[in-house]
Amino acid sequence: VFQVLQKHYACERHETWAKRECDKDLRAVRIDMINTVREEMRDQVRIVLSSLESLMLMAALVLTIGFGAVCEGTFPDAEVDGAVYEGVQQYIMEFYAIVAALTLVFPLGAMMLGIAIRIEAENALRSVTDDIQRHVRRALHQQWPLSGSSDECSPLSFKVKDEEGLRATMEDARVVHSLAQGLLKKVRYFHQLFPVARLLLGAGMLCAVLLCSTILGVILVHHFPSMPYLWQTYCGTVFVGTLSCAIFSFVTLRRIRRSSSATGFLCSVGSRSERGGGSATGFLSSPASSLQRSATGFLSSVVSRSERVGSRSERGEVGSRPARFHGVQGRSRRAYRGDSLREHLLGRHADSGYDDSG
Repeated sequence: VFQVLQKHYACERHETWAKRECDKDLRAVRIDMINTVREEMRDQVRIVLSSLESLMLMAALVLTIGFGAVCEGTFPDAEVDGAVYEGVQQYIMEFYAIVAALTLVFPLGAMMLGIAIRIEAENALRSVTDDIQRHVRRALHQQWPLSGSSDECSPLSFKVKDEEGLRATMEDARVVHSLAQGLLKKVRYFHQLFPVARLLLGAGMLCAVLLCSTILGVILVHHFPSMPYLWQTYCGTVFVGTLSCAIFSFVTLRRIRRSSSATGFLCSVGSRSERGGGSATGFLSSPASSLQRSATGFLSSVVSRSERVGSRSERGEVGSRPARFHGVQGRSRRAYRGDSLREHLLGRHADSGYDDSG
């Protein structure tokens, strides 16, 4: 009698620790999913901020050329030999005034747009970080009451009362997925504004080159009026080189954009076909799909750990009841319950409304 009571007490104690372990695993699932979103958010914001720093540095360098042309007294000569080059001075000076103004306007616009994007990035980072910290605090402080199963043939098995822990985990998975989608949308919004800033920077660099070539061309016209090929050769070389660089940059950017769009199209087609076929490898196509893969792995580990606890208790380890108290029927029902729990968890996770196309 004492031996039976001792084994019964040990079995109850082991069941209590198993419940606590399940509670800890459910909490770890939630925290790990939230940490995955946090790392993804930090990576995206770090990429955006590093790109903005490089753009603002180049814009400041180009803006220095415009300030130098205005403040250091580097102006074209006031008089050009109009008898030899009739009508040239007026058009050249008008063109010089235009490019001198645009050399200040375009880099300044690029810098202001970069500052605006940086402010938006910091605001997005702050809002998402506050939301994630709130979810982490709730995951750390929330407790899920666990109760024994009503099945008398398997006293060691247990379930979450009203599936409260499972519902909380699935709810956090959906909330975390919505946070990731919102973050990616904001990052895409940043990348929509960033090409405009790069376009302004490129226009400012082009105007700076034209400004320098115009100044030197007018100086050559004034100091060497009998050598027209001198300023013509200089201006022609600068024009051909600038046009070649612009064409090369345009072709390269177009090729890169075409290859990236083709890669994204293939990834989207593959993810759709694999989602239709039920394959798990389709989750590799988007960053938000890693959350779903990690959540599936965590839920599978929780279920497998629960099954291992049940099998160890069934074999009589860790002070649990011997297997003869349960019988063949109890073992078969526990095995069936483990399989059904696994299918229920994975089925609920697969049907929770994820869409990794965003």
